[in-house]
Amino acid sequence: MFTTMSTHRTLASWLAALPDPVVRDRPLLCLAQAWLLIHRVELDPAAAWIDAAARALPAGDDGGRQAHGAVDASRAYLATVVPQVAPDHAIPLAERALAVLAPDDRAFRGIAGISLGQAALALGRLDRAERAFAEVATAARGAGLVQAAVTAATQQANVQRLRGDRRRALSTSRAAIAWAGDHAVPPTLGRLRTVLA
Repeated sequence: MFTTMSTHRTLASWLAALPDPVVRDRPLLCLAQAWLLIHRVELDPAAAWIDAAARALPAGDDGGRQAHGAVDASRAYLATVVPQVAPDHAIPLAERALAVLAPDDRAFRGIAGISLGQAALALGRLDRAERAFAEVATAARGAGLVQAAVTAATQQANVQRLRGDRRRALSTSRAAIAWAGDHAVPPTLGRLRTVLA
């Protein structure tokens, strides 16, 4: 879900070419539609697609567990970005997603981890927020997911700054910039440089 914007148009065209019942019967296709809308900050339609994904969930099997985790991760994220932010709602969704998602599902685990960090931060639980962001940053770097790694490292450094630990924030930011410099385009690095300012 932390894809580059260049893939959005292709994915949107591909989804639009599919018959609506085909998309609505497959939770991960519903979530793809939801995430396209989330990236455009069309949150109400995105929520409707996440609900469609939940209705399409299979009962039971391992594939169902993964899809359930992806839906929970998406719901947790949405709960941290909507105007009526609900961090108390986001935390159990994110934790449940992390409990069922496979270790190699970096995208949805990253979404759940970012959501957990954002929710913890909103509730003033800085230790938990920093830990969640650090875990996402580490996993995303290991998977080569630049957007997720930069987002998580930026948030981790922001929490460190909030705690008054400017040296650690500077160290976190510099390490992220060094890593991202080999993996990212210049606009992505701009966010990290802003944290350093």
